Amino acid sequence: MFRAHRIMIQKMMAMLPLVLLACTLACMPPQAKHAAVSTPAAPSIQQPKAPRFSTPADAAAALYDASRSSDQSNLVMVLGPGAAEIVAWSPDTNERQQEQSQFVQKYEQMHRLVTEPDDTVALYVGAENWPLPIPLVHDDGGWYFDTDLGGQEIRYRRVGNNEMEALGVCHTLVDAEWDYQGTEHRFTAKFVSDGDSRDGLYWSNPNNNDATKSPIGPYLALAGVSSVGSPRSQPFHGYYYRILLRSSDGFVILAFPAEYRSSGVMTFLVKADGTAYEKDFGNQADAASTDIASTQPDNSWTMME
Repeated sequence: MFRAHRIMIQKMMAMLPLVLLACTLACMPPQAKHAAVSTPAAPSIQQPKAPRFSTPADAAAALYDASRSSDQSNLVMVLGPGAAEIVAWSPDTNERQQEQSQFVQKYEQMHRLVTEPDDTVALYVGAENWPLPIPLVHDDGGWYFDTDLGGQEIRYRRVGNNEMEALGVCHTLVDAEWDYQGTEHRFTAKFVSDGDSRDGLYWSNPNNNDATKSPIGPYLALAGVSSVGSPRSQPFHGYYYRILLRSSDGFVILAFPAEYRSSGVMTFLVKADGTAYEKDFGNQADAASTDIASTQPDNSWTMME
């Protein structure tokens, strides 16, 4: 039952737009943002413009070349200085690298330029014809990527993709708990085992022996949070996860966004029987998980089909 649900979720995730080019851009440091707000206004200085290209095709080719590079500053050079400021950057380095390579793969698979009704030009890539969220617009200097128009769309896409992935991961963790219980005859709230023990869902397997393989892998294990306020390691697709043991029904899996409204919005709770719920806790999702450990989801939660 649980594995079938997980496969369905994974198929749904494969249908989502993978062209989240924003996840290849660097983020403006938080202290720089605060400085921009608190520093007294300086004399007006015209901000540097995004580079102009003779044709939309030239712009698309430059973007593709920059995406193939491991130096993310090349992307900012093509998209313009605004690209580094408007995109709320994911803290997940694996996510950034994965989505950059996905864009390159989709571009090589197929790409075309389409003039939209508002006279902007959209770059479509891949067999699925996913549109790049940053449109090309024209002025007297030529064609350029308008990051002002594309920034909000980028956030919507990343959040939607991360939320669907997080729900799938929750069901994967449900499977992992039941697999663990089948061999250890108990559930565990730990993601990473201590030393050579197997008191968590992940343990080292230096010989890569399938018979001694842990229920989850290392990347997901690093996204586990043992308690509120515990040190954070690395979010998994923009989310952190907790396992909460409960005497009434065994356990629940909780997923909450690493950066609210940037990497995700909804908090997800999946019970041991696979029943899933969602709720928007705002910035309080982490602290709210302590209350969830001892109570059933109330009417403020929405059951998911």
